[in-house]
Amino acid sequence: MDSFHRTLGAVSTPAVSGLSLLFGRGGADPAKRDGCAGIKKHVPASEATTTAPSVAAPDGDGCDAIALRSVKGAAALAKMSLQDRGDLARRCAAAAASVAPVVAASSVARKGSYEPGIGEDLALWSTVGGYLQELSETLGGGGGGSLPVRFDAGDGRHKVSVFPRGMYLHVMFSGYSAELWFKDGPPAVADPTEDDGKPGAWFVLGAGNQACMVAGDVAHVVFSKGRAVVCKLNPVNDYLLPYLNAAFAPLVEKDIVQFFCGNVENSSYFVRDERIRGIHLTGSDKTYDAIQFGPDVAQNKAAGRRNITKPFMSELGCCTPYIVCPGAWSADAIEFHARAVVSAVVNNAHHNCNAVQNLVTPACWAQREEFMDAVCKHLDAAQRRHQYYPGAQETVQEFERQAEGCRIVKCGRPTAGADLPAWVVIRDVPPGSAACRHTCRNEAFAGVLTEIVLPAADATAFLAEAVGFCNDEMAGTLSCSLFLPPDLEATEPAACAAAVAGLRYGSVCVNVPSLFGFALTCTTWGGYPGHTPENIGSGIGQAHNSSMYVDVEKSVVRGPWRSPITPVWFSDNTNAEKFSGAVVDFLANPSFFNFTMAAMAGVQG
Repeated sequence: MDSFHRTLGAVSTPAVSGLSLLFGRGGADPAKRDGCAGIKKHVPASEATTTAPSVAAPDGDGCDAIALRSVKGAAALAKMSLQDRGDLARRCAAAAASVAPVVAASSVARKGSYEPGIGEDLALWSTVGGYLQELSETLGGGGGGSLPVRFDAGDGRHKVSVFPRGMYLHVMFSGYSAELWFKDGPPAVADPTEDDGKPGAWFVLGAGNQACMVAGDVAHVVFSKGRAVVCKLNPVNDYLLPYLNAAFAPLVEKDIVQFFCGNVENSSYFVRDERIRGIHLTGSDKTYDAIQFGPDVAQNKAAGRRNITKPFMSELGCCTPYIVCPGAWSADAIEFHARAVVSAVVNNAHHNCNAVQNLVTPACWAQREEFMDAVCKHLDAAQRRHQYYPGAQETVQEFERQAEGCRIVKCGRPTAGADLPAWVVIRDVPPGSAACRHTCRNEAFAGVLTEIVLPAADATAFLAEAVGFCNDEMAGTLSCSLFLPPDLEATEPAACAAAVAGLRYGSVCVNVPSLFGFALTCTTWGGYPGHTPENIGSGIGQAHNSSMYVDVEKSVVRGPWRSPITPVWFSDNTNAEKFSGAVVDFLANPSFFNFTMAAMAGVQG
């Protein structure tokens, strides 16, 4: 059936392209951005972000009461069948879709609203309903493991195709694909009902940057790991408390999930409480080290003295690289992929663990300057954004200081009456320089992009050099992107395949931004296997993975060289709000009506 759906998707692609040309605008013209229909004007943030809890943190008795309820919730979950859990996931998917507009509106009140309006936050939140819907299908079908497995003799891996599945996704995402790769034998599947003798709840420390990260982590622990959750929200976004309670109401009502606003003392309580059987952290390596090795982090780490013996899952960010490969790029391809890069820079003001931080380019490529000029042109047309995450502006200033003497370009459209920082592009950085060392070892999480130029003699040498450079020099292994032009894949197929296989990243995205790798919740999201508590890197463990496979080496996501429509994640999509709203409904409930509405909105961007 999948082959039929794949053929149907391929046949429909010319029709989709034609409709997009007829009804769409191909994104906003950077030279006419102010007057472009569908591009929203900047609306400043109306609420300030803070590092203090927005409501009073619980005292010791309050924490004890939360822990007691978590035991009750864990017992209730343990009694449920896979089908019962699948029904809960389905109900949560519907609830998540219903609160999408208020989640987006509340988020932009703190971050500001820019070209996509609330479309950007709707698109990100759509992953929550989609993930829960996928989990409901996996659990309702009796568990994961039903997908066909192929063995690739070329690299010795087993591979499972997880995307697209079904007619609707094949039509909407013709030319896209995603696989889970397994290095150590055939794939196995987790059983979330399995009793390891330590039933109980997990403590989730919520991410401070994205609502969808918090929700996704909670869904993973409940449905894939089969554990109740106590989730402390980060003060930066704990305004999400009522909406998360509403999205997970079917679980909150049963004490399977509890959200609360709290402080460091609360975190310390739950990390050490014996009723908490595991921990999940999305944050920074510094937070991980403080929990695992504090208070004398350096001394305890060197001695191997760990504070935590219970399972400790973590997702800790990355100095995300995009490898831009040489070839005969058309003018349209340069424009398209420059827009993709810029979209990955400006999304959420660059406060994303998958935001592109480093563009790795070849000195031998005749079109390198043309491509970088296009990136700067589109970034200069983008609205400047409120850098709302604590310490962001100081971080950018330090990157500029480390790049003294380099070619620094300030970009972005200022808004009258708003003192917003420029986007910073540091160009022509040689490997081994101070600027290179700094950007390779420090995650920015702020509006700065660095181009690192490798001195490879030709395309084949560049592929090998770029893979080695990213693997060995860049901090983090969470995600990366690789732009492979068709002529290079045609003339050097072995070198291109070796590059994809050789990248040691949890999510390897070919011809699409790493944003898309995160959005595909059927793939894994987490660091490349091999990190240890003493060398934590991007963390230990993998989230998402709605089919519940275990021991996945990495996910490999591929996109077409050119999309027939303006992707929903492009910041210059001129129909972002309607498209994203339709995607929210479709992913949470993939009916024919919702598919039709999403498809109609998609060709109008």
